[in-house]
Amino acid sequence: FAKPYAAMRDTYSIGQALKPYPQYGNVNTWSGNGDRSGHSTYHALVTSLERRISNGLYLQGSYVWSKIITDTDVVDSGGRAMDQYNRRWEKSVGAFDLPHNAKLSYIVEAPFGKGKKFDLGKAANFAVGGWRISAIHVYTSGQPLQLVGGGIGLGGRSAAVVKTLDNWNAVIPDNPNIRASSGYTSFFNTLCSIAANCNAAGTAVIAQPTVFGQAPRYNGRARRMSNLNENLSLQKSFQMTERFKLDFRWEMFNIFNRVVFNAPVTDITSTTFGRITSQFNTPRQMQFGLKLYF
Repeated sequence: FAKPYAAMRDTYSIGQALKPYPQYGNVNTWSGNGDRSGHSTYHALVTSLERRISNGLYLQGSYVWSKIITDTDVVDSGGRAMDQYNRRWEKSVGAFDLPHNAKLSYIVEAPFGKGKKFDLGKAANFAVGGWRISAIHVYTSGQPLQLVGGGIGLGGRSAAVVKTLDNWNAVIPDNPNIRASSGYTSFFNTLCSIAANCNAAGTAVIAQPTVFGQAPRYNGRARRMSNLNENLSLQKSFQMTERFKLDFRWEMFNIFNRVVFNAPVTDITSTTFGRITSQFNTPRQMQFGLKLYF
């Protein structure tokens, strides 16, 4: 083939010669915080509730129902589009799409003690007064999953010819690694198992080389587990003398010891496709603290 410019080395590939500006290597568009060519649409319903301190109660809560659709997710990654000239193919829900996001925090003070609703006397106030409970509750949807092809397709980009991910999520047992006793083999429904590179109907799910796949970048029908978490703190102030005060604090994280598993293996060419091998959150933790004021 004819060289696009005289100084082109003989070792360059045909692919390099066919680029719009073959004399240049890779064009880095994200070092300066991106080329700003992405397009996103975000809609949300935002509600909030707040009650300030009144009779020892403070309450604040919020709920967001939202959806984000985008053709890109991060500004400084090494990802790429299947067709840079048709970015609409990349449109899907965002990697950080959380349709439901509810948060609640509150502080409740015991109504006992000097200056409170119930003044029980010095001894009783010392025992039952000064207690305070505070908590933070967080409940969010799981993030959408992305299928990958292990190196097939374009630059490792998911090229799976999967028409839909509807009803792929299967019931997760207490321990997903115990296959034999639980009968659990995949995070995805067994009817949709594609570890053998074909779906239940026997249709190939891996696009051929140079063929664009039809799977979305992320599909809201298949998501990680929802994040449910509650943190609680129990505190008490002991007014020992006019000069000395002692604060006691007992903090509990993930108080109900909820288990949120990590994302499953999403490489459709892997023999462990759909397996969950780790826990996303941390088990229940507690810590105690004392602070002396003088």
